[in-house]
Amino acid sequence: MTTYLVWCPEYGQSEDDARRVNAWDANAAACEWAEWYDARSADYLIVGGSEVTVVVRAANKPEEWRLIVSGESVAHYRARGAVAHPMGKEPQPAAKE
Repeated sequence: MTTYLVWCPEYGQSEDDARRVNAWDANAAACEWAEWYDARSADYLIVGGSEVTVVVRAANKPEEWRLIVSGESVAHYRARGAVAHPMGKEPQPAAKE
């Protein structure tokens, strides 16, 4: 893994405000930063559909990448029985009237 510095000029940040992120590559670092920023701000603008440009630089190298990060919220559903089912039988569909 590599340590990257990630900051967002659109949010008034400079390299002095960069967050250190350990990631496999610059793209993963940008995504890690976005997840952290959304949770920190509690506005969840990025996962809510906003795109933002961030600057990513490996901590020990001068090259910088400008990457656009975005996100999406994904619904997750589950179902479970309300009562125990005898002998492991699954619930049956309701009869159609």
